[in-house]
Amino acid sequence: MSKTSKIISVIIVFLIIITVVVASVHKVYSNHKNDLLKVVNQKIAEAGEKCNREGKCENEFTLAFLIENGYIDEQVHPITKEYVSKDTKITCDNYNCSSNIN
Repeated sequence: MSKTSKIISVIIVFLIIITVVVASVHKVYSNHKNDLLKVVNQKIAEAGEKCNREGKCENEFTLAFLIENGYIDEQVHPITKEYVSKDTKITCDNYNCSSNIN
C-alpha cells in the first residue's frame, strides 16, 4: 500500500468516527430535551386532572386558571428557562388531561 492510500484510509475512518459521534450526541441531546418537556407537560396535566376531577374545570382551560386556583405554581420551561405561557391550553377527556409546551 502506498503512503497516499494509507492517509486516505485514515481520513475515511476518522470521518466515519466523527459522523457516528456527532449523530450519537445529537440523539442523546434531543432525547434529553424531550424528556425535560415531558416532565413539565406531565405536571401540568396532573394538575389539570385534579381540577377536572373536583369539577372546577371544564374540558378545556388554560394554565392561568390552574395557577389562579392554586392547583400548580408557575412552571419554568426547562430549556429556555422562561416561564411557560399562562395562555397554554389544557384539554381533558374523561379525566385524562394533556398540555403541549414545546
